[in-house]
Amino acid sequence: MSADKRDVKDEVVQAARWAARWRQLEVEARAVARAMSDATSKRYMLFISESYKLLAERAEARRQRLAAMAKPNPSRATNRRDPNTKSPNDAP
Repeated sequence: MSADKRDVKDEVVQAARWAARWRQLEVEARAVARAMSDATSKRYMLFISESYKLLAERAEARRQRLAAMAKPNPSRATNRRDPNTKSPNDAP
């Protein structure tokens, strides 16, 4: 495995960790908001919770993009043809 592929796989793992962390903070912020009685403070806390949710979604999207990059590209491997091999479409 090349160093580049290894780096991408490490970034996939890190993005998954960040997504989980943002989700955890989202849940905690919502719990704090539920316990608040002041409407303004509650609104701010819910805004923070929503921000954590968006960060988690971005981290998950990043993980998916990186995971797609880490996969081998089968079309590149199957499109290569040995120049010494004749194809049925080659003229005699």
